Order: sequence, then structure tokens, then C-alpha cells
Amino acid sequence: MTMFSWPTLPAHRGSSGQIQTFAVDSESGALRQGAPTVSSGGVNPVSIAVTGNYYHLYVANAGSNNVAHFSIATNACLTAKDTVTLAAAPAAVAVNAASNYLYVVSGTTSATLTEYPISIADGTIGAATPGCSHASQLSWRHDRPHRGRRAGQRQ
Repeated sequence: MTMFSWPTLPAHRGSSGQIQTFAVDSESGALRQGAPTVSSGGVNPVSIAVTGNYYHLYVANAGSNNVAHFSIATNACLTAKDTVTLAAAPAAVAVNAASNYLYVVSGTTSATLTEYPISIADGTIGAATPGCSHASQLSWRHDRPHRGRRAGQRQ
């Protein structure tokens, strides 16, 4: 029987920021509590990303405008490493397939996508890549349904 561990964030917003890990039995799929719960490195964690080799975890903390980096031990214990402070609240994080760039979407009324290099040696987050931040104004209304064409409809 092989056990895999996976980090999760709390289901409710406004949390003080905890990361829980669960072990998954590869044969039965049963879950059990994994390594001890640790602080997310901030307030209101909203997104996580893991490198392809499962050695590093990145957590977007919207309440404290930061992204925290953790190393992941073979027993799934998380160790806090470094933190990057952002100008606006992060909404999502992702790591590219080669695990050498971290992408952060931040902002509440406009969205900015920023690219950060990741050290292959230890997962440390580098300075934002110059010229690789892209802003977009978000604009939509939730009070009325979308009235666009549906796939297959004629105009």
C-alpha cells in the first residue's frame, strides 16, 4: 500500500490561514489526516500550486497580499521558506510544467498576471520578471444574465 499526501486549504473564506495535508491510500482511495496543519504564511489563503516534482508548494494569501513558499518533505511535512509581498490581493497561483516559473494573478477590480522565476535548486521565488506583468480591466455585471449567442445558434 502506497500513501500519497496532498495539501488543502480551508473551505471557508476569511480563515486565519491553515494548510492541511491528507494522505491518500493508493489502493483503496481512503483519506486520513496527514502531516500536522501549518500556517499558510498569511491570512485568507485562496489558491495553491505545487511543483511537478512535488518538492515545493506555493500559497496565495489574499488577506495579507502575499505568496508563501513551502518545501514538502517526503513525509509531507511542510516547512516555510520565503514569501513574496504583492501590491494587490492574489487570486490564483500556478507553476509551469518545467517548475521554473510561478504565475500569480492579483487584483480585485483589475487583474494582473505576474511571472516570477523559481530556483530549480531550492524553489526560492525570484524577483518579478521585468516586462512580464500584464494587466486587464475586469468588467461584468452579476445582476443580469449573459445574452450572448450559444454554441450552434444562428444570429
